[in-house]
Amino acid sequence: MKKQIYGILGGYGTVATTRFHQLLNQKWIDYNNAYDDHHFPHTITTNLPIQIMDVAGTTLDVEKLNETLKDNASYLVKSDEVYALCNTFHLYKDVLLSYLPQLVSIPELTSSKIPDGERAVIAASELTLKNGLYARDRYFTINYPSDLFIAEGMRNVVNEEELKRLVDFAVENEATSIVLGCTDLSISVDKLRELTTLPVYDSLEILVDHIFLKETLV
Repeated sequence: MKKQIYGILGGYGTVATTRFHQLLNQKWIDYNNAYDDHHFPHTITTNLPIQIMDVAGTTLDVEKLNETLKDNASYLVKSDEVYALCNTFHLYKDVLLSYLPQLVSIPELTSSKIPDGERAVIAASELTLKNGLYARDRYFTINYPSDLFIAEGMRNVVNEEELKRLVDFAVENEATSIVLGCTDLSISVDKLRELTTLPVYDSLEILVDHIFLKETLV
């Protein structure tokens, strides 16, 4: 049986890309008793350090994005599924799909796990929130712009004080769950769960679970 190939468009940020592979490997160790190289899923990663916006907060010119993606997408064309390890980068989903039609949207995948009727705090970049990447009719979103928090995650820093503010914000707004809608916030998920009893949905964890389920069903 042909082994599935998972393409990773990573590099923004590099910490999120590294954490994704750590989570993926640990999942296989914990649930598949993996101990040898061939036990793990087949991934192809292109580390693409791309600037999603300029210093003024303006989104990229699509022509520039096309130039950047053209060569890098060629590494992933043989993948059965492709994942762009940045929620905000899905602003350019149509461009990504034109090169990589097997792209699976992380915001859509994460949103599908949020129960109907939830009051979900979405901790994400201002661009992700402003463009409604997590907005859905079946649950209520409470936006929590997290750009400074995200910048610390990109430096591999877990800011406990910021996590406490996030939890306080969720309580004040009578939220029923918290969504980490940025892959660079994933490094903080364990500490966040120590600080709250609310369900926490981490987009990177959900992606790893998706791949694990696919491998289980193959």
